[in-house]
Amino acid sequence: MRLNTSVVRKILPALYILLGVSNPVVLASSVILLILELTHWGRRDEALTLVNIAVAGLIQFPLGLVLELAIIPILDSVLRLRRINQPLAYITPIAASVLIAYILINPYTALQLAVPLIYILLAMAISLVKLSLVRFTATTDGELRTVAGTPLQYRLRVIIRPRVNAEASIEAPGGIRVSEVTWGSGELRLGLTALFELGGVYRPLIRVQLRDVRGLVKVIKVIRHPPIIVTPRTQQALELAEGVLARASVYGVGDISDLREYEPGDPIRRIHWKKTAQLGKPVVKLLNEPYAPGDVLAFSYATNAVKLDKLGSLIVATVTQALLSGEYVNVALVNRSGELMFFKVTQGNFNETMRLILTNLENINASILGGGDYVGYLTVMHNALISRLTQATSGLRSPVIVGDGDLINWVCLRLRDFKCLLT
Repeated sequence: MRLNTSVVRKILPALYILLGVSNPVVLASSVILLILELTHWGRRDEALTLVNIAVAGLIQFPLGLVLELAIIPILDSVLRLRRINQPLAYITPIAASVLIAYILINPYTALQLAVPLIYILLAMAISLVKLSLVRFTATTDGELRTVAGTPLQYRLRVIIRPRVNAEASIEAPGGIRVSEVTWGSGELRLGLTALFELGGVYRPLIRVQLRDVRGLVKVIKVIRHPPIIVTPRTQQALELAEGVLARASVYGVGDISDLREYEPGDPIRRIHWKKTAQLGKPVVKLLNEPYAPGDVLAFSYATNAVKLDKLGSLIVATVTQALLSGEYVNVALVNRSGELMFFKVTQGNFNETMRLILTNLENINASILGGGDYVGYLTVMHNALISRLTQATSGLRSPVIVGDGDLINWVCLRLRDFKCLLT
């Protein structure tokens, strides 16, 4: 189609010469246009089409009107090339020529020149109505669920009604990254990756810019995304911990290293039932216990909500690991005032006690700035807190420090005998 209209456009100047032989202005303009057409094959299509419109409009009415109508398919083809996506680049020169012709020549010439302008405005109006009526319905293959801080890759199918011939440009909100866009058959298929640092239910709005095939009109629409359920890290850690401890209470923890005959007082869960049936007498499993930390010294405050969520999950994981090799775990919780709270966590009270510990965690919304302790004030405060912690935690067994690294890294540097787990 592009080749045909281009060839036709190059023939038109010769026709202008024949029809305008009695008009010096039309004749001179047609000769110049013919030279330009022959020397700019495949280039300057937009400018040469506008010149064709101007020269055809100067030919005597109604022949000029017929020529302007013949130029419409050529103009449409040039518009579809989408080299210029600014409709004013076409509207302004044509409208100016219509006004000048009406003032300086006659209304008939102005009418002829107005034909392409009317076509462009009509095409814009039709495209605007079509694109404005577009509605999106977004669906996924199943429920979208992930954990805070964990990327979720999925495909979003967007049904478009009514169907339109347009180009789509996708703008995703924060937390959503577009990796693939497929457009066709009344559907828009998106490959997306979602990553949220905090738990909650998210319904992001995806902006879609629709542009008609001629590049004259663009309309911005919004896709309402299906809900994404994001589980907080702390909640996920609690659920996993409860499952791990439940299995440990039944099967025990560790690898089987040996067997021995059952003795009064041995836990029932340690009985190896298969070997007992084979040997005809009860035997119990001897397990290699996994390494686990001792008691926990946790600092209950964090610099922001994301760090607080990470801190909660780290405390849960540390206490769970310690419980796997012991009957109980002592947890010393330090608040931002330096005050301590003590908890004794067992498998029996794990859920209740851990939730109580987690309710005491605090987001202080602080930013760490540089600076120096020029008057020694911080040193005095640090020494006082270290002294208090040393005395208060003297009864803890091989304590592990857990906290926000931005706030308590200095504690780990001072208490070098303690193992540190920092977010």
